[in-house]
Amino acid sequence: MTEKIIILFIIAFLFFDFRAIKQDEKLKRIYIVLSVPAIYLVYSFVFGKNFPNLDEFFYFIFGPLAETVISWLKVK
Repeated sequence: MTEKIIILFIIAFLFFDFRAIKQDEKLKRIYIVLSVPAIYLVYSFVFGKNFPNLDEFFYFIFGPLAETVISWLKVK
C-alpha cells in the first residue's frame, strides 16, 4: 500500500510540473524513468491484476546476493 501512495505522489508531482519538464532534457529523462514503474503499478492497481510488485522485482535482482552476504555474517 505504501508503494501505491508513493507512486500516486510522484504522478501528481510530475503532472503539476509538466511545463518545466518539457523545457529541460535532463528532467525529461527523469520523468521517463519515474513514469514507467508508476504506470505499471497504476495499471496493476486499477485493474486488479496480480502482477509482481517492485519489491518482488528487487528481490529477484538482489535476493541471491543478499542471502549470500547474510550467510557470511551468521555466527555459527
